[in-house]
Amino acid sequence: MLGGTRSSGCRPAIRDPPFNQIHHKKRLLKGCCIPAARIDQCERELLEHGLLVRGEREWQKNGATTIAAQYRSQLARYIRELRLSPSARTPTSAPAPDANDSDVWD
Repeated sequence: MLGGTRSSGCRPAIRDPPFNQIHHKKRLLKGCCIPAARIDQCERELLEHGLLVRGEREWQKNGATTIAAQYRSQLARYIRELRLSPSARTPTSAPAPDANDSDVWD
Protein backbone atom coordinates (compact mmCIF):
# COMPACT_ATOMS: atom_id res chain seq x y z
CA MET A 1 0.00 0.00 0.00
CA LEU A 2 1.57 3.29 -1.08
CA GLY A 3 1.64 6.06 1.49
CA GLY A 4 -0.15 3.98 4.12
CA THR A 5 0.88 1.80 6.99
CA ARG A 6 1.22 -1.92 7.12
CA SER A 7 1.36 -4.13 10.12
CA SER A 8 1.45 -7.84 10.72
CA GLY A 9 0.97 -9.43 14.10
CA CYS A 10 2.88 -7.80 16.97
CA ARG A 11 5.29 -5.89 14.74
CA PRO A 12 5.17 -2.10 14.88
CA ALA A 13 3.63 -0.37 11.88
CA ILE A 14 6.13 0.65 9.18
CA ARG A 15 5.32 3.70 7.11
CA ASP A 16 5.86 3.44 3.40
CA PRO A 17 7.56 6.44 1.81
CA PRO A 18 5.10 8.68 0.02
CA PHE A 19 4.61 7.92 -3.65
CA ASN A 20 5.80 11.40 -4.67
CA GLN A 21 9.17 10.86 -2.98
CA ILE A 22 9.70 7.54 -4.76
CA HIS A 23 8.67 9.04 -8.09
CA HIS A 24 10.99 12.02 -7.54
CA LYS A 25 13.98 9.77 -6.74
CA LYS A 26 13.33 7.62 -9.84
CA ARG A 27 13.12 10.73 -12.00
CA LEU A 28 16.37 12.01 -10.50
CA LEU A 29 18.14 8.73 -11.21
CA LYS A 30 16.95 8.74 -14.82
CA GLY A 31 18.00 12.38 -15.14
CA CYS A 32 21.42 11.51 -13.73
CA CYS A 33 22.04 8.94 -16.49
CA ILE A 34 21.64 11.45 -19.33
CA PRO A 35 24.50 13.78 -18.32
CA ALA A 36 26.73 10.77 -17.63
CA ALA A 37 26.09 9.37 -21.13
CA ARG A 38 26.59 12.77 -22.75
CA ILE A 39 29.87 13.27 -20.87
CA ASP A 40 31.07 9.94 -22.29
CA GLN A 41 30.01 11.08 -25.74
CA CYS A 42 31.89 14.39 -25.38
CA GLU A 43 35.00 12.58 -24.15
CA ARG A 44 34.91 10.29 -27.19
CA GLU A 45 34.64 13.39 -29.41
CA LEU A 46 37.62 14.97 -27.66
CA LEU A 47 39.70 11.81 -27.99
CA GLU A 48 38.88 11.54 -31.67
CA HIS A 49 39.31 15.18 -32.71
CA GLY A 50 41.37 16.75 -29.89
CA LEU A 51 40.94 19.89 -27.80
CA LEU A 52 41.57 22.19 -30.75
CA VAL A 53 39.84 21.87 -34.12
CA ARG A 54 40.49 23.71 -37.34
CA GLY A 55 37.83 26.37 -37.79
CA GLU A 56 36.93 28.43 -40.82
CA ARG A 57 39.93 30.72 -40.37
CA GLU A 58 42.05 29.39 -37.53
CA TRP A 59 42.33 26.85 -34.76
CA GLN A 60 39.62 27.05 -32.11
CA LYS A 61 38.58 25.23 -28.97
CA ASN A 62 36.51 22.11 -29.56
CA GLY A 63 32.89 22.83 -28.56
CA ALA A 64 32.72 19.48 -26.76
CA THR A 65 34.91 20.89 -23.97
CA THR A 66 32.30 23.51 -23.03
CA ILE A 67 29.44 21.04 -23.33
CA ALA A 68 31.25 18.47 -21.20
CA ALA A 69 31.91 21.08 -18.49
CA GLN A 70 28.22 21.99 -18.38
CA TYR A 71 27.18 18.34 -18.13
CA ARG A 72 29.76 17.75 -15.38
CA SER A 73 28.29 20.55 -13.29
CA GLN A 74 24.79 19.18 -13.88
CA LEU A 75 25.95 15.69 -12.85
CA ALA A 76 27.55 17.14 -9.71
CA ARG A 77 24.20 18.72 -8.75
CA TYR A 78 22.45 15.37 -9.22
CA ILE A 79 25.09 13.64 -7.10
CA ARG A 80 24.62 16.19 -4.31
CA GLU A 81 20.83 15.96 -4.49
CA LEU A 82 20.88 12.16 -4.39
CA ARG A 83 23.44 12.34 -1.54
CA LEU A 84 25.90 10.09 -3.37
CA SER A 85 29.01 12.07 -2.42
CA PRO A 86 30.62 11.77 1.02
CA SER A 87 30.34 15.51 1.63
CA ALA A 88 26.59 15.45 0.94
CA ARG A 89 26.05 12.65 3.46
CA THR A 90 27.43 14.53 6.45
CA PRO A 91 25.04 17.14 7.80
CA THR A 92 26.39 20.60 8.39
CA SER A 93 25.25 22.55 11.40
CA ALA A 94 26.17 25.77 13.11
CA PRO A 95 28.28 25.52 16.27
CA ALA A 96 26.41 25.74 19.56
CA PRO A 97 26.61 29.17 21.20
CA ASP A 98 28.73 29.43 24.35
CA ALA A 99 26.96 30.17 27.64
CA ASN A 100 29.52 32.91 28.48
CA ASP A 101 28.96 34.84 25.22
CA SER A 102 26.00 37.04 26.05
CA ASP A 103 27.00 39.89 23.76
CA VAL A 104 29.05 39.83 20.59
CA TRP A 105 30.75 43.18 21.39
CA ASP A 106 31.98 42.32 24.91
